[in-house]
Amino acid sequence: MYSCISISVNYELKNCVYFSLYRFYRQHTKSFIVSLSVDLFDGEHGEPVITHKRTLIEPITLRNTLQAIKRYAFESSPYPVILTIENHVGLVQQRVMVDVFQEVLEDMLYLPHPRSSQLDFPSPNVLKKKILLRGKKLGESSNVPDDVDEEDVPSKAKGPRTVPLDPSFSALISLPSVKLSDNIYADVQKHPKDGSPSLSENKVQTLFEGGGPIFSYTATRFVKSYPKGIRQDSSNMHPLLSWLCGIQSVAMNMQTAGEELDLNDGLFRINGNCGYVLKPD
Repeated sequence: MYSCISISVNYELKNCVYFSLYRFYRQHTKSFIVSLSVDLFDGEHGEPVITHKRTLIEPITLRNTLQAIKRYAFESSPYPVILTIENHVGLVQQRVMVDVFQEVLEDMLYLPHPRSSQLDFPSPNVLKKKILLRGKKLGESSNVPDDVDEEDVPSKAKGPRTVPLDPSFSALISLPSVKLSDNIYADVQKHPKDGSPSLSENKVQTLFEGGGPIFSYTATRFVKSYPKGIRQDSSNMHPLLSWLCGIQSVAMNMQTAGEELDLNDGLFRINGNCGYVLKPD
């Protein structure tokens, strides 16, 4: 399965300064970042927009963002770019969203095989110059909640937020969300081969302490970890624990300097900053 992947996700605001999302996506697709998170909402003018909840970030249209990604995605590396879609879009604009993805990305957009859930996932080498969508898909993953650290959420607020999925949009998702159960060995057998869970920082710690099961899972599935919700200062979790668990994608706040980001940068420099590093045998 996939090697470790450098990821940039949380574009937090500091000191309430307006932030250019277009510049963010352009900058990070030109660098060695090969996995980005995209928060999509209904736009006022009929097309979905990207913004960040509870911040002063000015929305940018999905179309403009994809144009920037398409232009710069493969300047530094030919290896695939993964867009994790956090979908808050209604059914009407989801259909518009499908048209925008297809019109802008054209043959760069990776379309999953009809039997992808039963097949081994293609390698980064096979997927060169492709852009993959990761997120909820009709079926098992449609009930998986968005990335939330459950230990940071009051019990009365827990539970998945239901967003109806349009079948045409669902068909574009090549890495569908799944949720790990308490029996990870069973999940290895039960989950689709293209299934891709997201694990909170706290969950990674628990799984690491539990030993073997998580290693069996990450040997065959693409897994992402993300910081716990109480990190309101955009600080980074330590990536080493996730890497030791075999987790391929560790969410980093790229604007926050420190040891955590230095380790992340150092790991990917050993392979020419192409965004991918092979796991040890």
